Amino acid sequence: MGGWGLGRGLHIVKVAQALNIDVVAGCDTNPHFIDAFREAIPEGRFTDNAEAFLGWDFDAVLVATYCPAHADHSILALEAGKHVLSEVTAFHTCAEGVRLVEAVERSGRVYQLGENYPWSLPNRWLAQRWRSGYFGALQYAEYSYAHDCLHLAYTYIDGTPVQPGYAVHNWRSWLPWHHYCTHSLGPVMVITGERPVEVVALPGTVRLPGHLLESPDGLGGMAPSLVRFANGGLMRNLMGSSTLDGNVQRLYGTRAASEIRDRRLSIRPGGRGHSPSLEVQPRMGELDRLAASTGHGGGDFWTLYHFANELFNGVSGPFGVHAAADVTLPGIQAYRSALEGGRPQPVPDFRILEERDRHRGDDFAPARPDPTTIAFSARVDRERAGAFTGVMKRLLAAADLWQEAVHAAECFDELADPEQVLRLADRMLDRLREIRAALTDARSLLGVESGSAGERVIREVLGRIDAERVLAPGSRQRLLKWRNDLALRLPAWEPAAGEELPAQPQLHMRRVGFETLPALELPEGFTLRSGRGESDAESWCRIIGASFAEALGAEDFRKRILEKQGYAPERHFFIVDPDGLDCATAGAFGANDEGYVHYVGTLPSHGGRKLGFWVSLAVLYCFRDRGLPSCWLTTDDVRLPALKTYHRLGFEPMITHRTHRHRWHRLAELLGIDAFRI
Repeated sequence: MGGWGLGRGLHIVKVAQALNIDVVAGCDTNPHFIDAFREAIPEGRFTDNAEAFLGWDFDAVLVATYCPAHADHSILALEAGKHVLSEVTAFHTCAEGVRLVEAVERSGRVYQLGENYPWSLPNRWLAQRWRSGYFGALQYAEYSYAHDCLHLAYTYIDGTPVQPGYAVHNWRSWLPWHHYCTHSLGPVMVITGERPVEVVALPGTVRLPGHLLESPDGLGGMAPSLVRFANGGLMRNLMGSSTLDGNVQRLYGTRAASEIRDRRLSIRPGGRGHSPSLEVQPRMGELDRLAASTGHGGGDFWTLYHFANELFNGVSGPFGVHAAADVTLPGIQAYRSALEGGRPQPVPDFRILEERDRHRGDDFAPARPDPTTIAFSARVDRERAGAFTGVMKRLLAAADLWQEAVHAAECFDELADPEQVLRLADRMLDRLREIRAALTDARSLLGVESGSAGERVIREVLGRIDAERVLAPGSRQRLLKWRNDLALRLPAWEPAAGEELPAQPQLHMRRVGFETLPALELPEGFTLRSGRGESDAESWCRIIGASFAEALGAEDFRKRILEKQGYAPERHFFIVDPDGLDCATAGAFGANDEGYVHYVGTLPSHGGRKLGFWVSLAVLYCFRDRGLPSCWLTTDDVRLPALKTYHRLGFEPMITHRTHRHRWHRLAELLGIDAFRI
């Protein structure tokens, strides 16, 4: 097999190998994906020339190029004698659909559409039961594909910003959601065996901020349609970008109903609305277990499996070219219906020559703008605007971090689990430096082209963040206070009579600022050294094992230190005694905007020399030299000497769990440290 379009195409390489399909060639015009293909398949051939690619000697092509080009590229591959597995959707216009169907019929080659959402384990169980008659006839269905994919207007599928940076994604920046209908419609067609015959849709004009198109086009709004099937049953087919990702999927049969929510399947048997809801746990076969390790809930495996099964065994797949047309056409016709104010549209059956003839010249489609001039005009200073997609990627991530924490905090006292807000706040604070940098970079692009879509979306996303609150001097300290004030509003907790004080979750402490660190003065004869990588395993296991009464080995060192985010040998410290023995250790970890003090330990034989204090102080100096504004650590209630040390080093207690205030008050009494009474 050869992959044409290597962004999505590279995702199926491992799946293909499991199915006795060798991926031997790749084609893409983007050097970024060519390089990734070269790394994944070093023995493969690759090119940016489609004609040369199709001339190579291989059997089948995965067409995973830009969505509006799928039909043309599938036809070229068929004409080159290749079997075709096409990514969704199959075609962009009805006329393209006619050409594709007839190209497949002429070629004698296998064509399948790689629609992958019908193949989750719950959907496959439903299809099996539906065929047995368990659910009766389809009365109504609600399936959806609600997916906030705003960032994909500015990045490739692997998260790399689109280049050149003043351009935006080839089709995810403008394609109407109706066109991307197969992930929700496809499962209903496969499960019930029904074919759509008519569709109607109303135009929606409300979109989320940050999307480039202000019209009903593009991926910024919601696009529901009502589909009628050949048996008279109906389906609400919902696609769109919303503030509620996730898909609740319901089927109403005349004998039973089903619901998939959060990937859990339940049924209502008995043919009545008040029948009990029963959870179903479909049994996994050997292939299901293999599929579970692949993308889209196993869907990537099963689409390739059906393709291979038809190639090797002649078993027709579920989405041959006629079914591919059936699942693609309702999106085109729904978009047409919406533009005509909700006028119902037929879904033609391209198995029938007369229906093909009616649409042979039907090139109705949304306007296809030039992705290099969607955000900015051709007159813009392209050197300056070249930072746009990278800035948008970082700005969107910053806005999410900020708004998730601050917006959730508005409902803090009414939430069932307000500790979730503290975790969101901690995540935001941990990346505050990134948020500040994204704001600064985004502001620098304002004015690059007044009145452009690019400037408008920057302003819209900036509006999701309180920039003054983030950028003002002393903002970190004020935000930490805001977070800690929230923690103090957690419901009071006291252990019940006879209840043991819980040891989990661990206690958290934080230090803000490193301007007033004491001098690092080790005891006479003791020295400080940096880490040496794997060769530190023996010393670390000996020290930490003795400190925590735990038997440790090289594998523990690898998992807990070498593979820990933020590890670097120069940030891992050991104190060496006068005899050359490593006797204390601590790590200066943390990969974002805040340091993390990791695994502080001292050999018990070397107690009384404050070695835990000195090695922890070395960590704080490391954070200072890296320019970090703060750091944190976790510890246990029983580690009283360590708690005293951390207090002396300027760490203050934090509340991250409802039990923490009571536990800190208890420690205040045990240690005589009033600062622990929070």
